[in-house]
Amino acid sequence: MNVVRTEPLTTNILLNPAEASIEEYAEVIGSIWPQDKDRPIWLVWIHVLSHATEVCEEVRKNRWHKVARELGEVVVWWLTFARRVTQEPAKNTSDAVKLVPFINTSPSDIVWFKYPGVCPVCLGRWIHAHCEPTEQVPLLISQKMREINAFFKANPQCTCLAASKEVEYRDENFKKFTKACVHEYARRTSSRKKPASMRGMAEMLNTIFANNIEVLSVQEIAFHLLEEVGEVSKSLANLFMQEIVDDETEAFLKERQEKALDFAEEIADAFSWSVSLLAKIYRFLECAAEFAAEYKTVEGMPELVRGNMERIRNIVDLI
Repeated sequence: MNVVRTEPLTTNILLNPAEASIEEYAEVIGSIWPQDKDRPIWLVWIHVLSHATEVCEEVRKNRWHKVARELGEVVVWWLTFARRVTQEPAKNTSDAVKLVPFINTSPSDIVWFKYPGVCPVCLGRWIHAHCEPTEQVPLLISQKMREINAFFKANPQCTCLAASKEVEYRDENFKKFTKACVHEYARRTSSRKKPASMRGMAEMLNTIFANNIEVLSVQEIAFHLLEEVGEVSKSLANLFMQEIVDDETEAFLKERQEKALDFAEEIADAFSWSVSLLAKIYRFLECAAEFAAEYKTVEGMPELVRGNMERIRNIVDLI
């Protein structure tokens, strides 16, 4: 006879799905699978990579229900990973900096500082058109805050698709400057604009990238997701492969900080494209409901389709 042994959860699960933050979701997932805290960090990310690959395979096979299921796995493992890399490693951990690439912030801030309520590339394009890269970033954002807010209030959705050549071939030095501007803008607007819940964060991303979700094919969005998962893998490898020196010079610390910043931004991108892919699948369901309403051969079919649609409107519903 097979005996399945179970262990009690380390914490009680008390979660309001509509209001819970990214951190709270990550905490609950950690309480369900406490053994994940002992996995090597690269092994946790391999699970994200594995399920993202499955997502693309199911997209190729046009099996949208399985795409959604694998996408849920991607986000659950992403939450596990984001929680791990934002927890400071134990002081007695051997070679701790290398074993756990630590990002001294919260998982929600990883997303917010890349996507502070606006498309970061659109903000960079605005800065390129109105500012000089020689200006001091804090002073610049302070002086331009009202103009930036007015622009994005009138243009809340990303328009980068209309400037794809400009976006793909941006000057590297100016990209660094605009990245600093985005972070300063995020810092100044966090207390007023940052969504408190994971649901709100996903809704924010869906609003910013509504044009992209509408125009890009599901295949393009899926491969964007896989690309960003690969970029996290590459950033993780760069952090592991950087030689850790006992005498931490200013140059070493600066290089490490830049690598960690790139690492954090790629983690945010993986979350953003996961949200966009689910939104694209939701658009397919909307089309199915419209088709059923136009050619209803079974009474109640459109209402049934629309009723089921509400179950996965947001990434938290899918989880």
